[in-house]
Amino acid sequence: MAENSPGPQCARIGTDGTVTLGAPWPRPYWSLGDVALVDHDAPLALSHQYRRSQVLDDNLLPVSALPFDASHGPYIQKDGPWLARTPDPVARPYRDPAFAGLVAPRGVEFNYFRLDPRLARPTSWATAPGHPKDLAVQPSTGQLWISTTYGLYRTDAGSLETPGSIDMHEVSVAALAAPEVPVVAPPEMGDPDEWLELERARLIHENQQQGLLDVEIDGWFPTAKLIVTFAVGRFPGVVFARRFSAFTRDGAPALWRGAPTLMDHISLDIQESGGDRRLRKREPGAFGYVWV
Repeated sequence: MAENSPGPQCARIGTDGTVTLGAPWPRPYWSLGDVALVDHDAPLALSHQYRRSQVLDDNLLPVSALPFDASHGPYIQKDGPWLARTPDPVARPYRDPAFAGLVAPRGVEFNYFRLDPRLARPTSWATAPGHPKDLAVQPSTGQLWISTTYGLYRTDAGSLETPGSIDMHEVSVAALAAPEVPVVAPPEMGDPDEWLELERARLIHENQQQGLLDVEIDGWFPTAKLIVTFAVGRFPGVVFARRFSAFTRDGAPALWRGAPTLMDHISLDIQESGGDRRLRKREPGAFGYVWV
């Protein structure tokens, strides 16, 4: 921070895009580093440094330190921000028997907690093994879901309605039923299979002077693929091939448009990933093509 700098500032951004800039922070707070700003009945500046998180006043200036720190988060949920930390630093500041079970970790595990509205202590907390990946609260069932490097965990339905410790249960990801969401082509596309035939003709027209041999359509909307075959002048008699998705997961077009052309893109990608040396190492595969 420059000597004549006014210091870091926070700002409120309204839903209409208006920005209200807070007052510059005094120099003692310049070392907070990166902070996450959340609103939990009061604006908070959450820091990963030990006991450096701050409550902010109406001018978005630090007014008091919070009695905790968190190494992960905040995970912003409708019931307020959730934070994650290894067990002992969560339990130590509160000197409360309720947290006694959090002090002795069983291998790698983290506590996940949310603060009460007075910001004095955690109001709900849970423990899950592994390093944190993500967290979500399902309001309709009152459940907490936590994803870690060890797996997926959830609480019982309604468990968030009662303050205190919450038991986590491991969930088999394979057993989760994924909803079937129909994929619909954009209205302007019309019939997607007829549209794809027109796109095939476009790609051939735009790229045939650059070594493109053919574009084959494999399958139907929305999982159709394009098999692009092409020649490289330095490898006479060899047919190279690459497969592209014709549509995105949402049914929108996924085909190459604009400059550089499709063949320019393929050539550049080959050069950046090994060039001729890479091509020489490839053996013919399906249909006798060399797939790159």
